[in-house]
Amino acid sequence: MQNLKTILDERLNSIRAEDFIPFDPISIPHRFSRPEDVELSGFLTALLSWGRRDMIIRAADNLLRPMGGNPHDFLLNASEKQLQFSSYFKYRTMNSEDACFLLKSLQSIYRKHQSLQYFFIDKPILDGLYDLRTALLAYPHEKRSEKHIANVRKKAAAKRLNMFLRWMIRRDEKGIDFGIWENIPTSQLIIPLDVHTANSARFYGLTTRKQNDLHTALEITEQLRKFDVEDPVKYDLALFLNDNPK
Repeated sequence: MQNLKTILDERLNSIRAEDFIPFDPISIPHRFSRPEDVELSGFLTALLSWGRRDMIIRAADNLLRPMGGNPHDFLLNASEKQLQFSSYFKYRTMNSEDACFLLKSLQSIYRKHQSLQYFFIDKPILDGLYDLRTALLAYPHEKRSEKHIANVRKKAAAKRLNMFLRWMIRRDEKGIDFGIWENIPTSQLIIPLDVHTANSARFYGLTTRKQNDLHTALEITEQLRKFDVEDPVKYDLALFLNDNPK
């Protein structure tokens, strides 16, 4: 395991922000400076993050561009008419109906709470993920829209939500993650598990499980905790950018 730590540390150290950020969905929240805009743009971008990275960036840009340079203020004060731009949005299985619901639900939440961090204070990450999902789905919606918000109580790995949490909670010296949620320890984070990261983890012997579910994400995170108990998910990029697994 010590050899693996060395490999992952070297891979992590070789990653440069200027080589990574412009080509990754995280480039969208990096366009903003105000924490509330970083959070909102990051959340919407994360929910769209499946498929090719360039297509995700384009989709997130299409959704956020009509909201201007201060998307949080726009959403907080937007009228029904001002949100009609979402009726033209579509990306993969997320259609205009889903997008409109998400914007209106987030608007309702932000009018009650200053930050989505509210749902994660003083509780385990998994409870926070479930509570955030519950709050989002409290707004009237069609059943089809629920699939865009992972349910950890049904053992979903919740890759997109966990990636969003990584962005918000971790602060790394490379300047990739933002670390604007300062009240939640990085030790609580769970690896954002997608197919490529899971294959990398299997390649390195971090898991033998075949399912890409919550149990596997937790198992990999626990293995990475042996390398850094305070910040195990820092190795996410080292696994994600690994060229070896097929």
